[in-house]
Amino acid sequence: MNKKGLKLSILILFFIGAIGSFIVIKTLNADTYIGSRFSRVWSTVCSDPYLEYPQTKVTVQSFWKWGINKLFQSAVRTLNDRSDLLPYFDKLVHPTGICLKGTWNITEQNPYTGYFQKGSMGLIIGRASIALSYAPRGKFRGFGLAGKIYPTDDPEHQYNLETGNFFVIDDLAGTKADYYTEVSMTNQPNITIRFNDIFISGIAINAAVDFARADSPPNIRQLYEISELGMEDPSLAITPEWMKIKARDGQEKILAFDFRDELNLNNYPDGKLYFDIYVTSTNSTMQVKEWLKIGYIKFDDSTVSESCDHCLHFHHPKYKKIQN
Repeated sequence: MNKKGLKLSILILFFIGAIGSFIVIKTLNADTYIGSRFSRVWSTVCSDPYLEYPQTKVTVQSFWKWGINKLFQSAVRTLNDRSDLLPYFDKLVHPTGICLKGTWNITEQNPYTGYFQKGSMGLIIGRASIALSYAPRGKFRGFGLAGKIYPTDDPEHQYNLETGNFFVIDDLAGTKADYYTEVSMTNQPNITIRFNDIFISGIAINAAVDFARADSPPNIRQLYEISELGMEDPSLAITPEWMKIKARDGQEKILAFDFRDELNLNNYPDGKLYFDIYVTSTNSTMQVKEWLKIGYIKFDDSTVSESCDHCLHFHHPKYKKIQN
């Protein structure tokens, strides 16, 4: 696609998106959220494993039904509905995934609060995914990880707890990395537009338009839900601007045709997978500080299931100005 064609696609998609703006979407109020129990959410996710992995194909038409912009509808839902589980729904941008459970561990001193603070340990349910259509090793794959942190280390806690959610991605348009465990994923990912791939360009533009209409700026997912987690006064939270998640150096690599087999913990001798947590921010001169490694995620169980792909829900924090 040349630049003229790309500009035309953008104009067309903005026009379509403007029409969709007139649709009134009823969403749950965030104030109705009462949290969830870790054991219930994980047992639901594990309740219906696939007998055969689905290989979902995403098209521009996947985002529309009977004239309704499903992608915009989905973006509004994730911003306004904090539920950890929902009735069956389709994940439109990241339909192919594997769910993992484990612990979130902060081991190093740092200036941030909540569950970024040194000594914090919480349970985590994560969903690793690829963007858009299923793709095997050797094809372009955009790797992502959504995480749901519970402010407890007790998997059998009896009362509902509010969770802190995050999203990190390497490149929305994908790379040809052989391993999920070799990429770095951040909360402000790259979007590489490939002019020779009209389909990917059209999908990426369509998604960007709808995300921007739902929340702006659309290319960053802030981290304040983690820095506020467990705090009595969230107004005192200190939040990093960026977070990076990357598999631990030296972590065993499983070469697999399907990334879901690569992350299947049954394929690891000790049944565990480690990812390191890095954070950074801009300083007073508006220069980006160096990445600071502050801890790690340890995953100890995994499942590929219908509820993982269609019931587990991750809330996108709305963008807000943060003064640290």
